[in-house]
Formats: sequence, C-alpha cells, structure tokens
Amino acid sequence: MALDKQIKYDLLQQTIYVHAPSSIGNAGESAYSGSPASRAARVELETGITTGTDNEEISYKYKILTESEIVRYSRVWLPGVSQSDAGLALLVLNNEPITGEKGENCGWWAYA
Repeated sequence: MALDKQIKYDLLQQTIYVHAPSSIGNAGESAYSGSPASRAARVELETGITTGTDNEEISYKYKILTESEIVRYSRVWLPGVSQSDAGLALLVLNNEPITGEKGENCGWWAYA
C-alpha cells in the first residue's frame, strides 16, 4: 500500500533529486549514469545512528521520507541544491521501509 493521497500531499512537500548508482565496483566505488530524477520528499535534519545491513552502526545527519525506496549509495541533492554539481550531493548510507499496521509498505526512510 502506498501513502494515502492526502498524507502524501501533507508530508511530501519538498523536492529532492536522486541519482541511483548504475553499478558498484569490486572496491566499493559507485558509478552513475543518466540524470538525477526529482522526487517528492520530506527532509529532516536529524543526527543519529542507524544499523546497516551488516549490523554496522551508521551515523547520519539527514533523514529523508519518500514514497519509494532510495537505494544505498544513491546521491541525493536536498531542496534548493543544484543537481549539476555532484560535490553538493549527499550519499545515502542506509534505508528502511515504513511498515503499516497490516504489514504493508507505506513509504521509505533514507539516511544520509
């Protein structure tokens, strides 16, 4: 189940740009092709620690709510930041689904 239309309108009023990696090399370096895509989001400035897929602790500064997943190692440009400069992008270090009462997916958190 996706976000309810009214909830989506109320919560996701910011626009971010997302550039997912097209590949990840053996040494862990990400490659990107194509152009960043705009996405509705809510960006929260919130310092914290999340647990990654390998149970490693990951520090983050931004928590980003979106309707669909932003994969790990994606570049994200916050609202008002030009996506033409890769150096201004944040790197998504972890993500997690938001689960509703009946187990349905209601959105995603991305941590950068």
